[in-house]
Amino acid sequence: ASTVARMHDMDEVGPPGVEQLRLPRDAGWSFRDCDLWLLCPSLSMGAVAEVIPSVVYCRDLSQRYVPRLVGQDRNDPAWDRMVDGFRDWRRRNCILASSYKTLGDLSSFAGVRAENCHKLPSMWNYFRVGGLGPQTGSRNHILILCDAGPRHDILFAIEAYVHYLQAGGTLDLVIAGPNAKILNPGRDSDHPIAQALDAYRSTTKDKVHFENISDDDDLIRLIHRSGVIWSTAITEGEPDALALAAHAELPFIGCDFPALRELADELKLSPALYQPGDAQVIAGLLVQTVKNRLSVGKLNTGKTEMYKAMAKVKHLITDGIGLET
Repeated sequence: ASTVARMHDMDEVGPPGVEQLRLPRDAGWSFRDCDLWLLCPSLSMGAVAEVIPSVVYCRDLSQRYVPRLVGQDRNDPAWDRMVDGFRDWRRRNCILASSYKTLGDLSSFAGVRAENCHKLPSMWNYFRVGGLGPQTGSRNHILILCDAGPRHDILFAIEAYVHYLQAGGTLDLVIAGPNAKILNPGRDSDHPIAQALDAYRSTTKDKVHFENISDDDDLIRLIHRSGVIWSTAITEGEPDALALAAHAELPFIGCDFPALRELADELKLSPALYQPGDAQVIAGLLVQTVKNRLSVGKLNTGKTEMYKAMAKVKHLITDGIGLET
């Protein structure tokens, strides 16, 4: 912190008592030629030096509910960096979030003043993955969109899928994400989930597939051949799988948690939601979802509403940090 302050001839660039700061570097300028920084911090980024006006966007605070997202235990240094980040946020005037649940967590968990936390309007109506629209064709897969971390309960989903097969279900299951193939027990992966999934191989046989998603083309290809989108997330701030299902007008099934229900209500969607705990109940819901093939809903993509939403975002940012336009 003291080094950054000297570099930029400033008295204070971070929270008192926090010496280790993150600083964007741009050939020595640290992006000071920008009007503002829009910071999208990771769970354990720590505090960021404030050398120009800044706005923080908080996707969610899932580590409150799944502590392993930060570290294996409280002694992990990532926890200290997270606390430093919270101390940084408490001194800022504009923290943005996309759900009221996250706004509540910002105040009650991160300790940010409620008056400095602002809800962004949902933009999922207006920005879609290029080429994604209503689907036709065989649609012969159930698609799980996930990552390999503890935010998603893949093992429980596989257990429910086994019950789905035993109940007469026929669709294959595709587990897809940025690093999904490391979950494949057939690749001799040492990932704990892959090793646990190995116990189901004799039951699922060749019905479960793993696909990495590296870009939008991969995502569109997988959605185009899917009949149902299934989210195994147990908590998150931006349930993007729900919005993708709506853009493709596909059925959606997922765990019932506040941010997902909030987005469904905001976008007027009708997902099939379940409470975690009973794999057979979820399998029954999956059977009905596949049988009925009812779309989760259709998004309203009117340009007038889009411009209103964009104007609100601009107003939140400029007023939040006192930026003149």
